[in-house]
Amino acid sequence: MSSMPDEAAALAELFTQVPAFDFRPDVGYAIGVIPRLARYLLGDPVKYFNVSSANFNTPVTLPDDPRAKSAVLQVIGQACFYRTDGTIPATSNEQTIPAGSIVTLTGMPTIKGFVFSAVSISTCFIAVTYYD
Repeated sequence: MSSMPDEAAALAELFTQVPAFDFRPDVGYAIGVIPRLARYLLGDPVKYFNVSSANFNTPVTLPDDPRAKSAVLQVIGQACFYRTDGTIPATSNEQTIPAGSIVTLTGMPTIKGFVFSAVSISTCFIAVTYYD
């Protein structure tokens, strides 16, 4: 009859292995499942930055980066109105992205055409990561 391995001992063994993989260039840093999946599906991160719109009267576009083939956006603070065709979003009855949402844009035309503005007088921040 076989016995089950001690879970605490197995976990402790895994934690002792982490430093061996921390700084290896062929493995990279120990990161979570979501960033690893994003790198696998989207490519390597090219650029990280934040953009903001102070209110609904200040539409903002994303910065240009010729290496970007996709972008992952996370809306922080307030919701935002948006368009992906390059036109300025209306201040009402427009597509919105709620605060806390994560959106993926695919292709340079969509990234260049993304224009957003806050839905109210409160600032809307978007954390952006470009992938190649």
